[in-house]
Amino acid sequence: MKGLMIIIALIAVVAVSACGMAKGRGKLPSTPYGSLGVGEGLGPRQEDQVSPLRSINGAALNGQALYAQHCLTCHQGDGYGVPNFQPALVNSAILGASAQGAVAYVMYGNNAVESEWDNPMPAFARLSDAELSALMTYAREMFIDKTIAPVTVADVAAVRE
Repeated sequence: MKGLMIIIALIAVVAVSACGMAKGRGKLPSTPYGSLGVGEGLGPRQEDQVSPLRSINGAALNGQALYAQHCLTCHQGDGYGVPNFQPALVNSAILGASAQGAVAYVMYGNNAVESEWDNPMPAFARLSDAELSALMTYAREMFIDKTIAPVTVADVAAVRE
């Protein structure tokens, strides 16, 4: 029975991967930080350079590493999400909203299962203000606009109050 469950899980992973490939998303975009997945054409582009490391109160936090740890499974390295499971972050109205609006959504999550998406957004209030600041700045720069204003620790603290 355990072997059968492993086989079913592997088939599901391959099927989800194939969905992304079928929609032309098999090749991940070039990012200034290198690859979050496997694909050709990945690596730094001089015109897209933004810093993944943010120094906050003397501590360097890597928004890319935080994204990989907390967001990558559902939203994927290319930001297009898992089809029919989690929405894309690329050009997302929520992520591109005001810094505090985007932070509130990530901090408190969304338990409503929308008809289009089968998985609710979990809350990430357990992350520190500095971690949320670095994570949100990375995601907004990568998937919305590389020139968007950073999410500050003060933005996060204001939402947490």
